[in-house]
Amino acid sequence: MMREKNVPNGCIYQKKAVPLQAEYYAFNKNCFGMKTIFIIQALLCMALCVSAQDTISSNNQANTTQSSDSLCFVVVERMPEFPGGQQAMFQFVAENIKYPVIAQQHGIQGRAICQFIIEKDGRVNDVVIVRSTGDAALDKEAIRIIESMPAWIPGMQKGKPVRVKYTLPINFRLGPGDDKKSVAPSNGSTPPPPAGQSQQTNINRSVPQFPGGTSKLNEYVKANIRYPKAAYDRGIRGKTVVEFLVEADGTISDVKVLKSATFKSLDDEAIRLVKSMPKWLPALSNGEPIAKKTTLPLGFGVK
Repeated sequence: MMREKNVPNGCIYQKKAVPLQAEYYAFNKNCFGMKTIFIIQALLCMALCVSAQDTISSNNQANTTQSSDSLCFVVVERMPEFPGGQQAMFQFVAENIKYPVIAQQHGIQGRAICQFIIEKDGRVNDVVIVRSTGDAALDKEAIRIIESMPAWIPGMQKGKPVRVKYTLPINFRLGPGDDKKSVAPSNGSTPPPPAGQSQQTNINRSVPQFPGGTSKLNEYVKANIRYPKAAYDRGIRGKTVVEFLVEADGTISDVKVLKSATFKSLDDEAIRLVKSMPKWLPALSNGEPIAKKTTLPLGFGVK
């Protein structure tokens, strides 16, 4: 046997392989004593370290798997696609979108930019409005039409389906005597403008608008209308269409009945309600407020 540096005189050592790929010295009986206790302690310490490393490695692997499952891409090798392609998507929107009646009657138009996630199985999930039309009814309809879509062909990355965040603008446009709905696709790579910013400044508002849009108008009418007692007691129902002028400063004037409910007290209440309204947002022409007439149908129904 050879002598090893730093080994006491009379001590013989041998190198032996152990499962942890470490080396230890086997001492003869003359050197056993405290050296043996030290070696046992060292081995126990090494075993505990390996066990801790295995635990950390296992936890890291679990975290990586969870992160992979929840990972959402914006751009992938193959973007998600509506079944049948863009033209099929245009047709689906045109056939299924429902232009809110009160928004149509008031000529309210707008563009809602929606963002949603196409899951690995093609399901549409987490639909949100990232830029509003300014009208709650139009925004709500934009969300509804996207949530009603069938499963898409999912996006693919490295040959595997992945979750992809997708952006889709929904345009609400009115034409003479008819409502025209259009949708413009986005490939997801270009995010919508930040909140409060738009790609094009709106310098025209074709008709006056109630502050807050149609949903606020409905709330105001519901909270302030008074059903005439004589009509209510007799179970009389009807709809009064009121015409009025919204001045350039938003004040209301020249209120009159355009179509009667055939019961005077109902018509009188409709006029009173319109006159009590706060200032509207006036119509705009080339960015300048102008006076313009508008109409408002008010229904009276006995429950």
